[in-house]
Amino acid sequence: MFSQTFHAEAERDLAVALFVADYNAERPHIALGGLAPLDWLDRWRVSQIYGDLS
Repeated sequence: MFSQTFHAEAERDLAVALFVADYNAERPHIALGGLAPLDWLDRWRVSQIYGDLS
């Protein structure tokens, strides 16, 4: 995405939205124990409701 040339603002906005969606939902992050941010957030929310489940 960063090396692309966009010809319209809407084209750029769509590329950014798709990148962010993939980054947060699909891409594992080492800092989050190999989880995608949304998966980590789901686990964190459960731990806040039910306590530490480990």
